[in-house]
Amino acid sequence: MNINSKFNLQEKQLIVEENALDWLKRLNFDGLFFQTGHKCFDDLKIIISGEIVEIVGVDASGKMQLGMTIIAELLLSKWKRNWKVIVIDFNGSFRIGRLEQILKHKMLSNSIKLDINDLLKRINYGMAKSSCELKSRLLEIEFELKNNSFIPVIFINKIGSILFDATGKENINGQIQKQILLIFNEFCHKYGATIIITNHLVNWLGISKPALGKIWIKGISKRIFFKKRTKLFLFRISN
Repeated sequence: MNINSKFNLQEKQLIVEENALDWLKRLNFDGLFFQTGHKCFDDLKIIISGEIVEIVGVDASGKMQLGMTIIAELLLSKWKRNWKVIVIDFNGSFRIGRLEQILKHKMLSNSIKLDINDLLKRINYGMAKSSCELKSRLLEIEFELKNNSFIPVIFINKIGSILFDATGKENINGQIQKQILLIFNEFCHKYGATIIITNHLVNWLGISKPALGKIWIKGISKRIFFKKRTKLFLFRISN
């Protein structure tokens, strides 16, 4: 086989084997992926627009830090200027002041000149402390999406705590989880939303798993398991 024939064969194999997502990844299409500013993490192109992604770990493992870093990078991205962030928090641990610090640090490090107040105006913050409150908040978001033209990123902090009532006997066949997942998927498919969630781990028969049970575990597109070890943050990805 000569060199040209070998090249043509490799080219044909690439055309056959590479799907649309692989192609976009190879071209590094910035509007499709979410960045953190950490090269090792970003090179993997883990978080993709239009997905439901859950960040899982024990307390103080870095879940919130990752979420805020993703939001900061989104706000600074020239490819996502028409995107807005909707935050649903459980206990007020998502602090706008902390996000502002992250933004200032990134702007200084990368010589970016933007009005930080304009960036923060793109964030809509609210709270939910039960499944009913979360459903109400999601209905408000749906109304806003129907009447406005923007691409939403929905960040939900401590979903396992918000849906605490999903563990009760009244939640027959996991109806609460199913309803929330149905809304999430509709937001992704209909409005192009990206949904990023933080959740905690629970121990069942000696095995650590994300809270909210099998229905919830199977209903999420992608998970990032976080673990903190001394000054390092370790992560594992599950599809």
